Amino acid sequence: MRREWLANEMVRRLSRPTCRFALLTAEPGAGKSTFMAQLAHDHPTWLRFFIRRDQRTPLGDVGARSFLLRIGYQLASLHPELFRQDSIQLAVEQRIGTAAADSEVVGAEVKRILASPFYQKVVHIQQKVERGGGRVVGLKVEELVVAPQLVDLSALWNMALGRPSPGSTPA
Repeated sequence: MRREWLANEMVRRLSRPTCRFALLTAEPGAGKSTFMAQLAHDHPTWLRFFIRRDQRTPLGDVGARSFLLRIGYQLASLHPELFRQDSIQLAVEQRIGTAAADSEVVGAEVKRILASPFYQKVVHIQQKVERGGGRVVGLKVEELVVAPQLVDLSALWNMALGRPSPGSTPA
């Protein structure tokens, strides 16, 4: 059953410049999930995250990490301009004539790369070596963190919602 009066009230409240979030609560069986499905259908560009008090399965995780990943993926899909790669991309380009047998050429050496799960590509390496004899390395990384579950929550918050790309705002 559609609840137009409630949908209109929700849209009215969310239209206020000072309102960024809405929390809908009611007794079990009151139709919250059905109403939220109505809103999701009517407003496909709205970000959404469902929480159930009795949710216990790993796929239904309601923790902060799950929230940030799901909202971040939605935001990256709906507003890719917020996740501009040019503001964070590491690019290494090398042109080497000859690398002597005992030489080592390193394009970039980084202690730690914390990769955002919301970007397609963060690192681009291009190398051209005419004659190799030594060791040629485009990028030397001590620690590469690519698994979202290994990213600490404050960094994940910044990647998803805080500052996906400096200076960008959704249209």
